[in-house]
Order: sequence, then C-alpha cells, then structure tokens
Amino acid sequence: MMTVKRNVFFLIVFTLLCFVVVLSPANLSDIEHNNKNVEIQELKDFAFCMCLYKEFEEDSVFYDDGTASAIVELGSSSFENYELVNKFVEKYLDTLKIYSYENHRLGILKCLRLLHNESLDSVIRNLQVEDNFEEQDD
Repeated sequence: MMTVKRNVFFLIVFTLLCFVVVLSPANLSDIEHNNKNVEIQELKDFAFCMCLYKEFEEDSVFYDDGTASAIVELGSSSFENYELVNKFVEKYLDTLKIYSYENHRLGILKCLRLLHNESLDSVIRNLQVEDNFEEQDD
C-alpha cells in the first residue's frame, strides 16, 4: 500500500514538473527553428528529464514518461548534442554530494539545481547549436 502511495506521489510530482518544462517558452508545439534560444532551452529541458530518470531509476513512473524522447524526436538540436548533455548529467550526478534531509532523499532538488547550473549553461552554449536554419517560403 505504501508503494502505491509513493508511486502516485511521484507520478503527481513528475507530471507537475513536466508541465512546467513543457509549458516553458520552449513549448514543443511553438518551436521556431530559427531561434537559438529555443534550442538551448530544449537541451536544458532534456538535461532536467534525464536527471530525473537517472535519479529515480528504480521508480517506473519516470521511465513510463516519454518527455525526454519527445524532446529528442521533436527538438531542433542534433542527436550528438543530446548525447553530450546526457554525459554531462551523468557526470554531474556522479560528482554531486548526496542530498538528503532528515533521511529523505532530495533527488528532485538535485535536478532543479542542475537546471540552473552555470556549468550546464556553459556546456550547452558551447555545443554546435544551429544559428541558421533554412528559411521556409511562406
């Protein structure tokens, strides 16, 4: 019974977090492929999702969600950029001190800190982010 409550709690939290990510200025339905900032936001959103997946790998709720896959499939960045961001997330989690408070894990906090991490910003800005897309005729 406790496992069901825990899974429901994580599902609710993850759903709310995904709404924050999906409803951000980089909403996938509103992508303008000529906007470098959108691509940067997509890569940051992907990093956040991958952090949650890795931090809560034992919880099926996070693996049942397809947000990271959708970002890769519908996003404007190259697959190589997503791979490099994924490697950064792995390194970040490996080197980060364990967060806990009163014997409770703070995995979501780790991922929120990653989302606002200056090193992540630097890595993403140094990637081969497209500046010029072919303009489509109207």
